Amino acid sequence: MKNIFKLLTFIILLILPSACFSSTTYISGEVIVKFKSNTITIPSGINISSVNSVSVKSKVLKNILSSLKVKSIEKGFPDAKTPIQTYKVISGKQIKIPDLSSIFLIKFPTENSVEQVISELKKLSEVEYAHPNHIIKAFITPNDSLYNTYQWNMSKISAEAAWDITTGDSSIIVAVADTGIDYNHEDLSGKIILGYDYENNDSDPIDDNGHGTHVAGVIGAITNNDKGVAGLNWGCKIMAVKIMGVGGYGSLLNASRGIEYAASNGAKIISMSFGIEYDDDDLKDTIINAYSRGCILVAAAGNENKSSRFYPAGYDDYVIAVAATDQNDLVGHWGTDTPLSASNYGEWIDVCAPGTDIVSTWKSNNYANQGGTSMAAPHVAALAALILSKKPSMSQENVRYQIENSCINIDSLNPSYANLLGYGRINAALALGLPIARITQPENTSYVHSSIQIKGTATSTDFSRYQLQIGSGTNPATFETFYEGVQSVDSGILGTFDTTTKEDGPYIIKLTSQSQSQLSSEASITINIDNTEPKAKITSPENNAAINDVVTILGIATDINFNYYTLSYAKSQDTSFINISSSTTQKSNNILGDWNTIGLSGLYKLKLTVADKSGRENSETIDVNITSTTTPSIEIQGFSQPSPNPFNPKTQNETFIYYNLSNNFQTSLYILNISGELVYKQTFQSGQNGGKAGENLVTWNGHDPFGATVGNGVYLYKITSNNKILGSGRIIVIR
Repeated sequence: MKNIFKLLTFIILLILPSACFSSTTYISGEVIVKFKSNTITIPSGINISSVNSVSVKSKVLKNILSSLKVKSIEKGFPDAKTPIQTYKVISGKQIKIPDLSSIFLIKFPTENSVEQVISELKKLSEVEYAHPNHIIKAFITPNDSLYNTYQWNMSKISAEAAWDITTGDSSIIVAVADTGIDYNHEDLSGKIILGYDYENNDSDPIDDNGHGTHVAGVIGAITNNDKGVAGLNWGCKIMAVKIMGVGGYGSLLNASRGIEYAASNGAKIISMSFGIEYDDDDLKDTIINAYSRGCILVAAAGNENKSSRFYPAGYDDYVIAVAATDQNDLVGHWGTDTPLSASNYGEWIDVCAPGTDIVSTWKSNNYANQGGTSMAAPHVAALAALILSKKPSMSQENVRYQIENSCINIDSLNPSYANLLGYGRINAALALGLPIARITQPENTSYVHSSIQIKGTATSTDFSRYQLQIGSGTNPATFETFYEGVQSVDSGILGTFDTTTKEDGPYIIKLTSQSQSQLSSEASITINIDNTEPKAKITSPENNAAINDVVTILGIATDINFNYYTLSYAKSQDTSFINISSSTTQKSNNILGDWNTIGLSGLYKLKLTVADKSGRENSETIDVNITSTTTPSIEIQGFSQPSPNPFNPKTQNETFIYYNLSNNFQTSLYILNISGELVYKQTFQSGQNGGKAGENLVTWNGHDPFGATVGNGVYLYKITSNNKILGSGRIIVIR
């Protein structure tokens, strides 16, 4: 068996899927491009087309594609559609949903330089990004000591104790984006969901390398069947998504397609034991899209003995990056080559897991001993599946928190890697039993007043209770309990606290979450209580004073936790105020700002508003009589082109036009179609936004006066006053 495995190792290391994979880091004659929405349309019902057959909005773009001798344009993600929801909030983070339908693969003669093609494409305003179709690789280092069939890795991470809590559930699907899976293997049969083979473009993701089957076995090899090995998660289903071929290599686009497939077809967790050194935008778009759908993403950190990021593991906002360790909790090393083959490390690493001498399933119903971060990542993916099996409603961020905060710190065993191995080596039993304690609101060191809500998470797979306490100062000697709960909370309201019961100053709020097994976790934040109102006083002009031309305003705007003040005005009968100026510097009977009243007349209100860092505001309003007789000069002093432009009224709501006026005077915004017909008009009175001295920001929502959305095309806009055009330009509407 040992000699057979050596031969197998030789084949794995030397056979590559194509010549281009062995000679370069990307595929010749191919570039991945993301165009702005609706720039290119491939005829319905097909995924790949020639340049002449596609609809291209820009003649310049079409000419460039022709000059580059582009042979074909292929949809990167044939089933993707423009997202209806542009943004999504997940665990308090606002995520912009990428439009995968705008990503394409263009192919051209290999004698054309990939770099030159990218350079030409990036010059075009219609192109969001363009980069090579990089080659991804599996992070594996084969080892021929197959006779070591004991699974040290499972005992190291306390798998046996974890199995006393749960062995997994078949409702949880873990996708393995890899070289495929031997779904006929005796230790995997019946557990595999057949996904797709992007390497051969068919529906049979059989493994012809072995790497993917090994990863699948670590995650969920059938246990207690008197055969082979035990997977960490006995119960979960495993989705086979083939993105790499016989040599353990594949294209970046196929990797992105595989991730998108898994996210679209029910995978809760995606295990990714591959990577590249390049931060390519289409891979990141796909990762963000999968994250926005609630997927837990786990990726191998790489085997290059480097601190630099490898991707997708390097996308730490969305992906759990996994380094490898050995039987002694030392950083994983493989072989004696120079440079040494070892696990990557760095501040971007999240956790470590066993990754040396890992025995698992192999293709053709065999078993093999392998090493690499490829073997470490599936331990974490399987652990995430165990946690969801026990608590299916747990959010992806809380699953991540559970895994990270239950790790065993191994910095003392690896002093050269201190603070470069994330939270440490995973512990499955602790991850399943350790309660979560997180405070997400108020933010740490924030300023607060009145009654506040404490938001966060207090939960566990065997939850018992939680407690909220407050202590005075930044290092309290004692804490006072102000709320106790017996129901778990997952990203919700933990309790409320009336800050008016305390003096102003810093305090610590502490959350303790406890499990039935008497394990506990704590989280704390610092808050700064400020229930004292800011001081707001206008000392000049006086109330009911007559003023004209440019008026200097004096006053007081102070607070111990001062944030900002604003000056604003309104006609005496109006309730909506218009900004004059703002400042983040407090003033004590000093100049607050200047007010240009030229072009205004009659009774007005002048208002000073002062805000502190807790959000508390105080204001003073006085009445003034404007008696300006100076005729305002009609001039525009600053002007910007509309943004966004091109503009989609269905997804972008409004396009903005900014300009700066010399004085207060009436202006109008005209929108005309290309034939010169009036589509929209809005008039701004003197002193109102759009017609006031200083900065003005006006908008158009893409509608006509009757509320109907205008059609695609070029529209002309004009800013006018007293029959004088102050500014003009074009707005392109794309629906």
